Amino acid sequence: MITKHDYANKCWWCGSDANSREHKYKKSDLINEFGRGAYSGTKSVVRVTSGQERPVQGPNSNEVKFQGHFCQRCNNETSQPFDTAYRAFTSHIKSNEKSITQSKQFKFSDIYGSTWQTDKDNLMRYYVKHIGCRLADSKVLIVPEVIDFLNGNSALRFISLNFEIRDDIVATINKLESDGDDSGMLWIGDMDCMSSPSTGEITNINSHITYRWLRLNYGYDLSIPANSNNFSSDLVILQSDFNVDPSTIN
Repeated sequence: MITKHDYANKCWWCGSDANSREHKYKKSDLINEFGRGAYSGTKSVVRVTSGQERPVQGPNSNEVKFQGHFCQRCNNETSQPFDTAYRAFTSHIKSNEKSITQSKQFKFSDIYGSTWQTDKDNLMRYYVKHIGCRLADSKVLIVPEVIDFLNGNSALRFISLNFEIRDDIVATINKLESDGDDSGMLWIGDMDCMSSPSTGEITNINSHITYRWLRLNYGYDLSIPANSNNFSSDLVILQSDFNVDPSTIN
């Protein structure tokens, strides 16, 4: 059963004192998309949440970090291979943006070479680390099976991960580039769930994180079986969707 949980200033991963704050958006993404800062004047960056624009001062702004519940060792040392795999992944996605959005597919071996299986799993662990920080911020219990996956002791259970292309964001980026604007885009979706006021049980937690036009939809629920994702093999076939008709973006 998933329930609410007070981490009491302890790291949600290892239980040590929480003395670090993970980025909601990868710091390398912020730098690659918006520069090293400061984000002011014509280079201003804002984060829109609940309909309000919140200024971001730079890539180390507290505005782009989780509240806490994490320790320096897990953030900077234990998870370093995850961060390395993620940076290589997003670099490839951006460098091959046109071909991937047109073919709607990519191969992990084109990114990581012969180590693609290990690096692909580390990429998954990067996303699970992000999800764990978000759940901890929301005071949701992270079950031991998720920790086991991060520690390399088991397959991923209870979390689903699925990539898709957002066609309206692709069209928006293409429009901006044609107008000479190379503004970046990073997204985190609202977190939705079902909950029982009487028992405190939480089910069907869903959200997403998006790098430019590539969205990772994720779910957290104890009914989700192991290896629930659309990138278990080398070749990843991407579905696509949109909120705004891409043909109207011109």
